[in-house]
This record gives sequence, C-alpha cells and structure tokens, in this order.
Amino acid sequence: GFSYIGENSCHGLEACRVHYYTAGHFEVGKGSCLNGWKSCFVNQVSGKFYHYIIGDNSCSGKHACYFLSLPDNVVIGSGSCQCENCCSCLDGTKDVPDGTCNSLGDGADNCCTDSSTKNENFDNRGKLTLPNTVIQ
Repeated sequence: GFSYIGENSCHGLEACRVHYYTAGHFEVGKGSCLNGWKSCFVNQVSGKFYHYIIGDNSCSGKHACYFLSLPDNVVIGSGSCQCENCCSCLDGTKDVPDGTCNSLGDGADNCCTDSSTKNENFDNRGKLTLPNTVIQ
C-alpha cells in the first residue's frame, strides 16, 4: 500500500492508524486528522484494497473520519468533517465536497445524522479540492 501524510497532520491518539494487514492508498492533506482519538482510522477487512483521500484541513475531532462501514473508497475535500463523528457514517457512495459535513444533522451540508446513519438529504455536488500531494 501507499500512505502520504501532509504537514501538520495526524495529531492525536491513533489519528492516522492504518492496520498492517490492509492494502491500499491512504492520502492525507495538510492540517488534517487532528484533535481526536482515531480522527482518521483505516480499519479494513484483510485482503480488500482501499482508496482514501482526505483534503487539507479536514477530519478534525474524535472519530471524525473513522468509517464504521469499512468502505473501499472515500474522497473528502478541503475544510470538511470538522466535528466528532461527523463523517463516520460514510459508506463510499458519495464524495464529500469542500466545506461540508462539519456538523451532524439532516441539512444539505450534513453527511450524517448521527455516527452511523447517513443523511439522505446530503448534497455532494459541490467543489472537491484534493490535497496537493505526490500522487493524485
């Protein structure tokens, strides 16, 4: 697998932990995966390939980007997922545009209504800025 961690990222207990038996692509932009236990956590099923990209200044707070459904593919833009559990319900079916999913709720900018329930009203059609890293 491949992992890239941007500067000033992955601060906190198990903030960017990737289990040794997984294979895939884990990319974190600048200033992301902060301020919480398992703020970005890859816990995949052995033998599955995953592809996770997290933009700059995203995934801040306990379990902000600890994906409970073990999706194969997650893409999060910049300035997104800025609260406890606010993106933990993601299942890989929708990308997260810039500046969205920064609170739990049922509005158009909320990914999850709670830690494990997707918000059916979430609108993922906004701008998606990926981190400026070595691989895109």
